[in-house]
Amino acid sequence: MAEQVSSWIENFAYVPNKSELSIQTTNGDTYTYADVPFTVADSMADAESVGSFHNTHLRGKYTCAKS
Repeated sequence: MAEQVSSWIENFAYVPNKSELSIQTTNGDTYTYADVPFTVADSMADAESVGSFHNTHLRGKYTCAKS
C-alpha cells in the first residue's frame, strides 16, 4: 500500500476484514494497530509523510502490538 519514503516506516498494509493496520519499520519491527477504520488507512496511503501521519493519527489512538 505504501510508496512514500520514511526514515522509520519501511512499509505498511491494511487488512480490511480485521481492521488492522500493520507497519513494518526500517529496523525490522512490526507494529499492528487494531480497530483502524479503512478511511484512516486510506488517508495514510495518501499522506505526504507516512511518519508524520503515524505520529498524528495512530500513535496513542489505537491499541498497538509490537512483533
